[in-house]
Amino acid sequence: MCCYDSEGPTLLEEKYITARKLHTCCECGSEISPGEKYQRTKGLWGGSWDTFKTCETCARIRDNAFTVVDCIVYGQLYECVGYDFEEGKA
Repeated sequence: MCCYDSEGPTLLEEKYITARKLHTCCECGSEISPGEKYQRTKGLWGGSWDTFKTCETCARIRDNAFTVVDCIVYGQLYECVGYDFEEGKA
């Protein structure tokens, strides 16, 4: 588990959308090009709103990891779970 001492979000919305402009994945740093699908997560953590954009590959890895761990800090997926949850490894 990799939550440190933080609480989860008070409000959370996750959805997949198609990029209309260039974005950067908050997990691996790769470019999300216009026309590609990505996961957009908006949430309220400790009274502050934040938004995270995650490429489809990293979103799948996070989803696989959530079957085993309870909490992953956005932007620190690989620090929390490594690469053990890539498709076919878990």
